[in-house]
Amino acid sequence: MAIQFARCQYVSRSTGGNACRKASYNQREELRCERTGEVFSFKERGDNVHHEILLPIGADSRFQNSSALWNEAERCEKRKDSQVAKEFVIALPDDKEITFEDRIELSRMFAHIFVEKGVAVQLDIHEPHDEEKNWHTHFLVTTRRFSEDGQTFYSKKATDLDPLFRNGVVVEADLWGEIWRDLQNAYFEENGYDLRVDPIGIVPQEHLGPVRMRHHMNEAIARSQMLQEANEKLSQDPRNVIETLTQNRAVFTQKDVDIFLNKHVPFNEREGLLAKVLDHESIIPLYDKEKTEGEMGYDEQEPLLNAVYAMIPQGIEVMLAADRFYGTANLISLCQRFGWCYRIRLKGNLNLFHQEGWMINSHEAKKMDLKRLENVRLGENGPLINVGILHEKGHPEAWYIAMDVKPSAARTLDYGLR
Repeated sequence: MAIQFARCQYVSRSTGGNACRKASYNQREELRCERTGEVFSFKERGDNVHHEILLPIGADSRFQNSSALWNEAERCEKRKDSQVAKEFVIALPDDKEITFEDRIELSRMFAHIFVEKGVAVQLDIHEPHDEEKNWHTHFLVTTRRFSEDGQTFYSKKATDLDPLFRNGVVVEADLWGEIWRDLQNAYFEENGYDLRVDPIGIVPQEHLGPVRMRHHMNEAIARSQMLQEANEKLSQDPRNVIETLTQNRAVFTQKDVDIFLNKHVPFNEREGLLAKVLDHESIIPLYDKEKTEGEMGYDEQEPLLNAVYAMIPQGIEVMLAADRFYGTANLISLCQRFGWCYRIRLKGNLNLFHQEGWMINSHEAKKMDLKRLENVRLGENGPLINVGILHEKGHPEAWYIAMDVKPSAARTLDYGLR
């Protein structure tokens, strides 16, 4: 069963944390901390089935070794209460259709959320014990980006990537669960799996952890049973179902509703409830890709975007991201008319026209090693745009990203948020 469990916490010296110790534990290998002289080893645990380190562009390849990476992270921290790393733990799907390679790919996709922002990630997959189903991945994330030469870390922390804390507790844990849920669902759909992440209830329940630990948790199990009964009662009201499904997302499908009801409403009380949810006055039907033939272009998108525009309160900043869209010029013009930010990937064979009269093909811009183009038109009569150009090492094609602001490498990478 695929679930949306994701946990985030700091590795902090103030609580005895050590990045080398945590890396050793996650990797299940011996690792020496050069700062303290301690040697850590968790080889006897033996449940690590996949280990790798993912680095951003420009980082020295020696940091693919966990000893080099985390000793450098420890060396760069001077305070006795320094936060030397962040750790995320996600629950991997254990459905029979999911292969080991799927679990690796899903874990890499989650890791790239951070790698694309310039930090390094150590990824370790742990398999379940005995008859359990507790597949999970540990992600150990650096708190600093790499220096320009890639040989060490910047002197300043990457505070823009810090989780939000209140009273010492991460308060955006639900957000990471939602991100992990959406990533899994997108992967299942792209790869033809008839799976969806198990939905959380109207009253959130506790994650009880491995089966082998639950005999110590009688009170938690009793609470979980009471919460399940409360969910069954509340889930029979369509308004409660809709509010829960849209708590962290604006769009859901009939299948999402069906899965939610199957989990939280007894079979004999489920009749007619699906129709009541889908026919509720607060629901707006959107594009149905199952009923639309061929690629979806601007003619199909425009009425939906107009509806979205009407729903958004004034003063809310919007960024639209799209990939080599059919009708790009019209889509950009709409964004400019609505005052929306945009990051839209262009096709590689487009002609761009400057106000001064010269023209350049996007492929020619790449050959000239240009990083950006400003105030060019998309086609002779198209909208005026800026273009960021980025060609990542190992990728056959460059990114040509149309944007509403002056291009930079970071703004070009915003396209990856789509």
